[in-house]
Amino acid sequence: MIGILCFWDRLATPYLDKYEKVLQEIGAEYEVVFWNRTGETNPNLAVRESEIRVPCRDQVLFKFLDFWAWRKEAKNLLARGKYDFLIILTTYPGVLLSPYLCRKYKGRYIFDIRDYSMERNPVFGYVVNKLIGCSAFTAISSKGFFRFLKPSPKIIINHNLYIPGGYSPVSISFREKEKIRFTFVGNVRLDKQTRAVLLSLKGSERYESCFSGRILPGCDIEEYCADNDIKNVCFSGPFLNQQKPLIYQNVDLINAIYANHEKRIRLADATPLPNRVYDAAVYQRPIVASKGTYLAELIDAYDMGFSVNGFAKDVEQQFDRYLSGFDEEKFTKGCQRFLSHIIAEEDAFLRLLKKTIKERAL
Repeated sequence: MIGILCFWDRLATPYLDKYEKVLQEIGAEYEVVFWNRTGETNPNLAVRESEIRVPCRDQVLFKFLDFWAWRKEAKNLLARGKYDFLIILTTYPGVLLSPYLCRKYKGRYIFDIRDYSMERNPVFGYVVNKLIGCSAFTAISSKGFFRFLKPSPKIIINHNLYIPGGYSPVSISFREKEKIRFTFVGNVRLDKQTRAVLLSLKGSERYESCFSGRILPGCDIEEYCADNDIKNVCFSGPFLNQQKPLIYQNVDLINAIYANHEKRIRLADATPLPNRVYDAAVYQRPIVASKGTYLAELIDAYDMGFSVNGFAKDVEQQFDRYLSGFDEEKFTKGCQRFLSHIIAEEDAFLRLLKKTIKERAL
């Protein structure tokens, strides 16, 4: 049996779906192990699902202790010998279990890296690179991660691409649009640039800041908007991937601004690729990123949008300038170029995933 270790619940692990679809397609037996961070019994677990129930607190010291408690439970689970092969989703569970994985599961696990964690720390970085070396292969969701990872023949790109069946993008034109919905689609956090942009667009007669997705624990965005009398904002709650075509019918610009600094943006903000960049190409909506990020470089290379410094005082004017000069044909061709490149890399990943599972896990 294959075990898939997740560090969150299903809603916070959208990249799990691809692995499950492939495993089901080739008839592999598997089980997904979530971390239930509430510590309470979950009556809604489905077939092929289990969980580690360990409460996780927000304070750094307590969180460290909770991570260690999760590690103990996960090691006990693996020690039962239930799983012949593992898929480790995200960096922290891999690092926490690294000695066990490299000793007991060498060559028998896939390591999936989704974000920068603490790889610039020499010890942490050494462990991550050792995990890559001991893996069957390692998937990364952004080439921006090579800013902190050593190149390795075991690394392959795994994109979060979702193209709904039968969907045809609806072209967009801004020439006669009086109202523009600037929309964040995904798990909602509140970083410092997002706070600044909300204030900058506050009271705008043209732009409305919208957020579609689950508001993550500890995110006080609704309170922040209320306290600052920000009224040109809307929230539409959690959604399923299948609902994205409907969501993007009401999106004009995609909000991918996320960073806590203006200069020397930390790697955790500068290197990932959010699902929204794929949405921009699939649903053909321009995307706005934070300057200084790998995402900003990518959308500039493919003419898929523009980037701003979220702390700038003229954010609304920058939006206006982009929209007034918007070239729909250039934008559409850029989306098509981007998708062609991504689909080729995605095909390579799927071939390797299927080959690895068939050879080492069945």
